[in-house]
Amino acid sequence: MTIDSETELKAKNLIIEGLSEHFEYYDESKNPDLNNIVENYVEKGHTFLVALYNNEVIGTGALIKEKKHTGRIVRMSVDKRYRGRGVAKKILRKLEQIGRNKGYKEIVLETNNDWHKAIGLYKRFGYIECNMDEESIHFIKNL
Repeated sequence: MTIDSETELKAKNLIIEGLSEHFEYYDESKNPDLNNIVENYVEKGHTFLVALYNNEVIGTGALIKEKKHTGRIVRMSVDKRYRGRGVAKKILRKLEQIGRNKGYKEIVLETNNDWHKAIGLYKRFGYIECNMDEESIHFIKNL
C-alpha cells in the first residue's frame, strides 16, 4: 500500500512527538527525511511501515539498506497512548521478516542510552549491544 499525503503527515507528526518527549528542543534540520517520507524511503526502495488503528497512525518503523547484506531499522515510534500493547513488537517482527526477504543477513539499529523501554524491547528480540557512546547504544542481530 502506498502512503498517501495525509498518512505521511500523520506519521511525521507521530515521530516528532516521540522525539519531543525525549529532547528539550526538536531540531527539524536534524530530521530532513521526515519532510518527504515517500521520497526518502519508499521511492528509494526502503521499507516504511505505518501501523493504523481505526484509520489513525499509531506506530511507524522503517528498514533501510545499510550494506549489501545489512539492513538498518530506523524511525521506530509508537503513539504513547498505544505503548505496551504490542504495536512495536509487530512492527519489529514485520521489519525483520522484510529484511530476511530482501536477503539481509543482519540488522543493525541504535537508540538513545536513556530510552530504557526501547532498549529492553530490542534485547528481548535478540539484538546484541555492539557499541555504546555518550548518547547511543548500537545493536546488531543476525537473521
